[in-house]
Amino acid sequence: MTKHRLDFDVEFNFSVIGICSAVADYRLIWELNQVLGVNFKKSKNDYLKTHKKKNSSSAHSLYTFYDENLKSALFCIKNKNNSLFLIPELIQIDYFVFFNELSTEDMEDWLVKLRKCSCIQMAMEFFPEEHKSFETIAFDDYEEN
Repeated sequence: MTKHRLDFDVEFNFSVIGICSAVADYRLIWELNQVLGVNFKKSKNDYLKTHKKKNSSSAHSLYTFYDENLKSALFCIKNKNNSLFLIPELIQIDYFVFFNELSTEDMEDWLVKLRKCSCIQMAMEFFPEEHKSFETIAFDDYEEN
């Protein structure tokens, strides 16, 4: 029997900033709102991730904001919950901020602002195509709260 392999390229419709911070999520969100001029709010529902290998799921704190100027939704998600990770390849990252269609200039501006925050040890851009776990991230079910 002949085997056929189907390969496809996943297109990502978001940009990602990873943040290392030892503070609690509500404290980080307050800081992000102050420094970036946004208004992240805690979502009514956590971001749910299914872990096929461990046959379990995890709920990660989710904060949302819709930017009228950028016409874009922003999401901040805590990476670790009960030793399960949203993006297991990046266990050193505490939080991820996801953007739809953020320009290179805006990304650089946000990174400069984030790096000046006293509660943030590191902030850097990640490219979703470089990490397989980003393929499982979807925000279709999460609406503005």
